[in-house]
Amino acid sequence: FSKTAYDRLPAAVRKLERDAQTVCIHLRLRKTTARIAAEMNIAPDEASRLEELVRRTLIATGNYDLIADPQFVQIGEEGAAEPAAGGAGDEDRILAGEFLRALKSSLASLAPGERRILHLFFGLKMTANSILDFQQRSELDIEVGGKPVKTPADVFSAVEKALKKLLGALTDETPIGRGTLTVKGLKEVLDQTGVEAA
Repeated sequence: FSKTAYDRLPAAVRKLERDAQTVCIHLRLRKTTARIAAEMNIAPDEASRLEELVRRTLIATGNYDLIADPQFVQIGEEGAAEPAAGGAGDEDRILAGEFLRALKSSLASLAPGERRILHLFFGLKMTANSILDFQQRSELDIEVGGKPVKTPADVFSAVEKALKKLLGALTDETPIGRGTLTVKGLKEVLDQTGVEAA
């Protein structure tokens, strides 16, 4: 593959070994494990191992949609189907489900103000000014880390602090994403899944 194909991979995948990067490109082209093994001249077991490494990395960084077409659901929906990809195996669905359960549990561990700011920002897709207007109209003071949210800069700072705390709780909760999930990747996940009301 060309250098450009490798350069376009997500940062977390570019940190993996070169064979894993190549497998990611093959997966984006929807190739089977057998075909990947044949084209890369590696054993099928090695191809499967590399596929698993790539899948875990992409799930952890919120980029799984690069190799699959997942079905996104709200985190709090009861009885909702786990995210699934067209043709994805049971293990992928289990990993995605495990990650979403850990995310829900980690969100629940946040302070009410932290959950509220994330819900308004990611769940309701409100802008910083909209959050401030909502806070003023509802006479509800939002505090994150003991600091009141009064300006748009405070909103963005509060969102970043809450995300960092959520990331810490999430990596303690599950090994999926440990060492590869970033605040940016977590933002992408929350943009796609939303956040329940506090």
